[in-house]
Amino acid sequence: MNALSNTTVLVTGAAGDQGVATVRHLLEAGHTVRAFDVADPDSPRPQYLRGLGAEYVQGDLADSASIDKVMTGAEAVFAVPVGAPGSESVKTDNAARLIEGAERADVGMFVQTTVAGLERHLVAGDFGTGHHADEYAAARLKIEARLRTSTLERWVVLRPVTLMENFLPPKAYGMFPWLAEGRLDSVHAVGVPVQLVSVVDIARFTVAALREPERFDRQIIELIADELPLEEVATSLSDATGSRITYQPLSVPRAVEAGMRPGVAHSQEWANRIGYGAPSADALHKAWGIAMTPFAEWARAHADTFDVPH
Repeated sequence: MNALSNTTVLVTGAAGDQGVATVRHLLEAGHTVRAFDVADPDSPRPQYLRGLGAEYVQGDLADSASIDKVMTGAEAVFAVPVGAPGSESVKTDNAARLIEGAERADVGMFVQTTVAGLERHLVAGDFGTGHHADEYAAARLKIEARLRTSTLERWVVLRPVTLMENFLPPKAYGMFPWLAEGRLDSVHAVGVPVQLVSVVDIARFTVAALREPERFDRQIIELIADELPLEEVATSLSDATGSRITYQPLSVPRAVEAGMRPGVAHSQEWANRIGYGAPSADALHKAWGIAMTPFAEWARAHADTFDVPH
């Protein structure tokens, strides 16, 4: 198959962080983009997507008829697991319906994102939080398994590590509850690197997959752009924003008692004890020729977006 250039791409979960970045980069690469999401068309992100030049379609992946309609004329699909927080079985079912719709439409490339280190999430225990990630990981592994058994001509799975965008509002309010007060306090331990990637890099890999579909076909690629301990992340945020951002490690019980959600505390302790284990950004660049975004560079580019004291 030759490069999919100037083609129509269906982007699902289009109003999310990954979707917005991917829509923007696909348009910049000359593709026509149909953005699909449940978000109200008059809400800010759908308006932003239309302003970029995308066609926005409101709809739900729970409806196969809507999928068939929005898939009409699409030659490629970008998909993220979509469903309400905690509704892992819904995300699996939605993904299966989307893949089935793409099979019926005979699309040329299907790009699916999941999460790095899925197998390492399984049977990890709850670390005293009462929360575990078994259903979270199993749902995404089922999505990948459905792709492997599909009749799609080409597919690729992108597995990002922790998103840099977690440090931006509104996600930061849950992931790092005290950042707005200038404190990056978390369960992340001193000196333990946190693997990070930006949605920009996910979008760049998506564009590359359409440019070289045969090279990316049936690949499962773990995406990492940087790895820094939280104390260095705090320094980068301080340098980028001009605000003094401090960092103090917290135990799981202390973090939860102070107001952190148990699921967030669990994910941070999981990163301490197990982690994604993704290859380095240098190795990724060597393998695929795509330069990744260092955290300090990303932070400077978003200096005015952080909710930190001024």
